[in-house]
Amino acid sequence: MGQPSSTPPIPLPAIVLAGGRISPEMQQATGLATLGLVPLAGQPMVAHVVRALSAAKSVSDVWVVGPEALRSAVGTAHLVPEAGEMAANIEAGVRASAAASLMLLCTADVPFLTPQAVDDFVERCVASGADLCYAIVRREDALEAYPGMHRTFVRTGDGAFTGGNLVVMRVPYLTNILALIETVRAARKSPLKLAKVFGPAILLGFLLGCVKVKRIEQRAARLVGGTLRAIVTPYPEIAADVDKPEDLRAAENLLAQRASGA
Repeated sequence: MGQPSSTPPIPLPAIVLAGGRISPEMQQATGLATLGLVPLAGQPMVAHVVRALSAAKSVSDVWVVGPEALRSAVGTAHLVPEAGEMAANIEAGVRASAAASLMLLCTADVPFLTPQAVDDFVERCVASGADLCYAIVRREDALEAYPGMHRTFVRTGDGAFTGGNLVVMRVPYLTNILALIETVRAARKSPLKLAKVFGPAILLGFLLGCVKVKRIEQRAARLVGGTLRAIVTPYPEIAADVDKPEDLRAAENLLAQRASGA
């Protein structure tokens, strides 16, 4: 583990996590119980994600884990019945896809995702040789590209970052990381909770805004073993998730502006 092979195993299967509960606020605003079905630019949100992944050269096939209601929205992608919480859904996607080496994980709420962003991220991950790579986006890039969309930023000694919605992971490493995925997912909107996951020294560094990204990687690796890398991506669309009514309004406004050439 931890060393890239001479022939990187790409393209790789992409697993889209489209199951789970939608927030009460989003359900009330849209009248829908599934986030992937929320319409944007005339199409369900998950359809935008599937289209980008399907067009990416680094993706072999796309597996969407979610409810049967998504069937018509996923097009030629494979639909896998959801199994419960995120960890169980990841396992369901891995089993269905028969992924053996590397896999790409993506959420269903990043409608601005592009094939170029996917390919760039996968290439950086494969080159790193890490067991798990997680996308992060610089604060200035996220705010410039997607104004009005709320993001949670974590200050570090390397700058302020927000988490992206793409992960590349070695399949044999899955059992090591599932518990940490659930913990980080539950804490992802709170920098303080995230810091608590990584211990008091990291917590102090978070509060002072001086902890280095490399230090966080090392602490995470000690928690679960293996090698982990935070990949700084120049594609902010990877972090532009739409999971709140205000995000949806901002996304609609942004698309309207782009369509008008403003």
